[in-house]
Amino acid sequence: MLLTQTALTKEPELRIRQILIALATLVLSMTLLTPANGAETLGFSMQPEYSTDATNNLSRNNKLWLVIQPGKSGTRNVRISSDSAINQRIHLQLGGQSVINGELGFDPEASTKAKDWATFSKNDFILKPKEVVQIAMKISVPSDAALEVLQPALQVQASAVRTSDAQIKMPTAMQIVQPMFLGVGTDEMFVTQFSIEDVYGETNLEGRALVVKINNTGKTPISIEGDLQLSNLTFAGPTIGPFKFYTNTIMPGQTGYGRLVADSQITEEKWRIKINARMGNIIETREFEKDIRYTGVNPIWIILISVAGILLSLVVAFISLRILRRPKAIKADATQDVFAPAAPSRTPATNIPRKQNQNIVILFFIYAGKELRKKLTSKNLN
Repeated sequence: MLLTQTALTKEPELRIRQILIALATLVLSMTLLTPANGAETLGFSMQPEYSTDATNNLSRNNKLWLVIQPGKSGTRNVRISSDSAINQRIHLQLGGQSVINGELGFDPEASTKAKDWATFSKNDFILKPKEVVQIAMKISVPSDAALEVLQPALQVQASAVRTSDAQIKMPTAMQIVQPMFLGVGTDEMFVTQFSIEDVYGETNLEGRALVVKINNTGKTPISIEGDLQLSNLTFAGPTIGPFKFYTNTIMPGQTGYGRLVADSQITEEKWRIKINARMGNIIETREFEKDIRYTGVNPIWIILISVAGILLSLVVAFISLRILRRPKAIKADATQDVFAPAAPSRTPATNIPRKQNQNIVILFFIYAGKELRKKLTSKNLN
């Protein structure tokens, strides 16, 4: 019985060891993927400063939008702030953009002629910990430049400055990209125009919302700031509002939307809605008489889908832990002679698949660790 008891004693120990290995792998993966406490990492932010240029509607904002005549120049200021405890080398340049999956975005392989037109008041400098630096970007358009629209991107790159006592963690370089609009020509060529097309109700993750539809009918990008007021057509009452709304950048010929959370007073009834929309000193006004109805995906369904996803993840984790368990050992016959010759060793056919399953489970834990770190990092950034 001595040999049989020893085998039975090792069985639960082996099972516990497998679980501990899987948990240790998860902890190790998170440790490797997450910088250690006190680690020195790169970090900075870049923000274009608001322009008060009174000669051009396109310039009165904190966007990198310019209209410059051939032979002349224009300037925009940007502010770079350090979020790191180490020195960082900062380099600025203009890069190209391309249409990727139907949307204009930065393309590291694209080039732009505006790259040779740009100069910076400060470049290739050391950004000290917690330092804030203001930089003037000057675009000088050659006198023989063609009249056209260019859409480059400002690249701000940071790299680590290694010192003998600095502990640099990954990454050792990072980059921020800011889209630009550069119209080569006169202000008359690049007219800013837009129209208020519609207003309606919808249901989204934040609940009920009013949506204002804006069409960009001009030749420059726009970013609308506006407000709306409502008066009930069914029951005479006071005007409610104004409620502010904003749009993202709307490129020429495209449509954008401004959304605002609907006040509890804005019920599903007939309303007279007055909308004001502004871009620089250009103001558009329009009135609607609309029967507001809130349509769209019910947030409850989104919550239920999220809960179902969590439950599915728990089920997968439970099944994974079950895979780690080995089948119970077969108890030896108490009458078996422990001194009898040992039976030939036989390796179960399931051993190899079992090892593969264990590897899959370990990979699952590593993947879960990565996803957990992404969510935590995203939460911290927000």
